[in-house]
Amino acid sequence: MTITRNLRESGRPRSTALYKLGENHRIKTGYGEGFKAPTVTQNSSDYVSTSRHIFQGNDDLQPESSKTYEIGYEYHAEKTVFKAALYKTEVDDLINSTQIGTSTSGARIYQYVNINQAEMQGFECELTQDITPNHNIRLGYHFLDTEDKSTGEDLSYRPKHSINVRLNSQLPWKLHATLSADYTGRQESDGEEYDAFTQYNLQLSRTFFDTLTTRLGVDNIADEDLDDSPYEIKGRLVYVGINYRF
Repeated sequence: MTITRNLRESGRPRSTALYKLGENHRIKTGYGEGFKAPTVTQNSSDYVSTSRHIFQGNDDLQPESSKTYEIGYEYHAEKTVFKAALYKTEVDDLINSTQIGTSTSGARIYQYVNINQAEMQGFECELTQDITPNHNIRLGYHFLDTEDKSTGEDLSYRPKHSINVRLNSQLPWKLHATLSADYTGRQESDGEEYDAFTQYNLQLSRTFFDTLTTRLGVDNIADEDLDDSPYEIKGRLVYVGINYRF
């Protein structure tokens, strides 16, 4: 059994205990405390962001603090890795946004606010499996249940279900390919429900001389659009990149 302790940048403590059940199986428990200060824009009533909808800052916004409890199971084998965990997070002064009106053009107006007490609990698991020597797949699932303790309602823009899939392949000519799909479940806000959506992404990369890596990719291949939802995602994005490691 091993126990590790460290400090986050905010100075908040975190501790983890790991117990090995034989060579391949592990049980892990953890406790951590978090701290998140509002950004400069969130904490200024003079700030107004206008895109599809309008977001306003708030001079009275307070930093949020949290406590998280977690217990998990891990299985490690030569070609298979499986991880699963249950967690519960209690948050004071959660930074959130709420609709406060509508502009003359019909855009929703939101303001950053604190939720006095909130709770988030859930289950997450991940499976990584080697299919062949040149291909492996990673599957992830996250279930999330949230509550504003003062109202008993779900928190805004926290999907109950999220799924991600990654296929990594080593191709001829030393090319590496990653094809991914990210599913975000239905979300709620101010009594309205917004549809689920899926984004597909592809990236090709190649490393030269162990120090130079080139990348070509497309995010949101299907150019998924959320229409009238108050949150936005980026449209289709094609990018190239070069990394050089000294």
